[in-house]
Amino acid sequence: MIDLPPAKPRPLATGGQWAASLLALGIVGSAIVGLQLWRDLAWTDHLDVRARYDVALSDASKWSTALESNLQNGDNLLRVSGLVAESATGYAEDSAIESLTASESAFSSVVTSAEATANWVAPQHESLDERALLWEVLGESSALRDATATLAADSERLHKATATLIGEGDEFEAAIVTLINTVGAVGESQLPRYPSATNESYRDLKTAVDSAISHRAVDSRSTWIVERVVETTDAFAASHAEKEAAKAGPLAARRTEIEDFARSIAGGVRIDFTWQDIVIGHGQGRSAAGTATWDTADSGYSSVTLTNSIARYWTEWAGYRSLVAHEIGHSITSKCYEAFKDGPFGNDNERWATAWAIGMGYTVAAANGSDLYGAPTAEQINATMSCR
Repeated sequence: MIDLPPAKPRPLATGGQWAASLLALGIVGSAIVGLQLWRDLAWTDHLDVRARYDVALSDASKWSTALESNLQNGDNLLRVSGLVAESATGYAEDSAIESLTASESAFSSVVTSAEATANWVAPQHESLDERALLWEVLGESSALRDATATLAADSERLHKATATLIGEGDEFEAAIVTLINTVGAVGESQLPRYPSATNESYRDLKTAVDSAISHRAVDSRSTWIVERVVETTDAFAASHAEKEAAKAGPLAARRTEIEDFARSIAGGVRIDFTWQDIVIGHGQGRSAAGTATWDTADSGYSSVTLTNSIARYWTEWAGYRSLVAHEIGHSITSKCYEAFKDGPFGNDNERWATAWAIGMGYTVAAANGSDLYGAPTAEQINATMSCR
């Protein structure tokens, strides 16, 4: 048996083949490096695109929130407007109600338009994973660019709708406030109409009127303020009617005459009169008496109680006028408290009232307080002369 010689080992590649292989590997490697570099650049660009998108989204979301907030305010204005108009109907002039109704209709249209714009939904674009492939990065960046442009347009639309709603809302609010102020002015015109009403009912109405006239913006009190003016006006008128009914009878005209006289010398102090048969033990026959209180609030308030005998015999003795003048001397203390406090009276109310009555020319000593409390000095009388 003959053994064959062993085969010679074949080389893996020839020199030329090795060169070709190395070239191919270089090309592939360069391609991989190029793709990675491309991907890195694309990722950097993506981060910039994403940042611009986030800013645009934040801006649009901000105006969306602002629009929603102002829509809530707009709904509240419409609600308050309806309640104010309802409460003011029959109290304020029809033209004032109609003016607010027209403003309400116009603003309602603005709100409807804004509500349509407010139906905005923020686009959702989740953040890419840092390991995302090149084509994923490129695709998402393109989508974000489109979304950013859309958000810019949305933001402009939401901003415009918000600005319009705010501007129209301010005008509508002013119309509501105008009607509230008008209601206050109507209430103020009622204050002189019912002189016989109690001071309490007068002060209630005056307080309500002051609130309505000074009201400047719609708030939680707006509707209540109008309702309060209407309610206190009704109560004020009812109080006057009740007082007038109490004065009814044979002495009614004389009581009114005496009240008018008292008010004419009271320097604007509001007086609440009560008539009784007996006051501090007097009033039988031709005897008479009166009492008075005073309050420095506002321009002054006083409550005066007089016996019916004064009205019954008013024209038969000048002393009754001096008696009433003495009581008004107490009443006017509410207007001239400083003159009383700083004057030579030693805090003696009766001496002040007596001196004031004499200074006004009511000199019947048996009725003006002189006989009962002592005649005032000339200095005391002079000290009251500035109080009119």
